[in-house]
Amino acid sequence: MLCFVNDASPSDSFWQDVNRALPNLVLLRDLVLDTSQRHLSDHAQSMIPKLTPREKECLKWTALGKSTWEISHILNCSEAVVNFHMKNIRGKFGVNSRRAAAVIATQMGLIDPG
Repeated sequence: MLCFVNDASPSDSFWQDVNRALPNLVLLRDLVLDTSQRHLSDHAQSMIPKLTPREKECLKWTALGKSTWEISHILNCSEAVVNFHMKNIRGKFGVNSRRAAAVIATQMGLIDPG
């Protein structure tokens, strides 16, 4: 934001200078907005946890209310394997519960519990 507030009444030469500089200021504004949006988008993408396909499966089933035992049977693996994936998932999301991780993953669009 550019502000020209001051306690004096601006002169005609001041407004002429502003009008002369305004097109360049508009271009500068557009350049800054475009550049910052690309940077922010890249930064936001880097903050999304990277999940393996198996972690996504575990999260999806968790979001659907399945227990560790049920998930292990659905994925044809041991409960220890499911717990291993869930521990990694909780770490990636920085949460203490698998339900919290499932909610966040759903909100981020990483999983679709259907």
